[in-house]
Amino acid sequence: MKGCSCSKCASLCHGSPGWFLPGQATEAAKSLGMTLRAFFDAYLVIEYWAGGHDIYVLAPRKVDQDGQTYATFADGLPGHDATCRLWSAARGCLLDFWTRPVECATAYACKETIGVRRKEIADAWREDPSELKALFPDHDFE
Repeated sequence: MKGCSCSKCASLCHGSPGWFLPGQATEAAKSLGMTLRAFFDAYLVIEYWAGGHDIYVLAPRKVDQDGQTYATFADGLPGHDATCRLWSAARGCLLDFWTRPVECATAYACKETIGVRRKEIADAWREDPSELKALFPDHDFE
């Protein structure tokens, strides 16, 4: 299944795209014939869970209606009209359904899994920040 025509799933591509679980960004990059670094540079951003101790996660970049890409919070925050960088009206999601961020694929239980909450995703990144360390070896994600 390359795309998802379900309007519920497609609605997730706007506003705040889903977070990846550790290991998923590498698999998504491979599915596109890219390295993790090239995939990150083109499509991803580091977001974080702020709950006592910041936990960093990988997520898709956002693009506003003017084409401005938001790669970091320093670039400003996109409005609710922002769209996931991996999505376009012409093709839908660039990623195969099974390689999309866990939040995108489980929000409406299209995968046979229970929806995953952001806190659970953040906890998974706290336990395994290896993709972040591969991208930014000089940064301490502990």
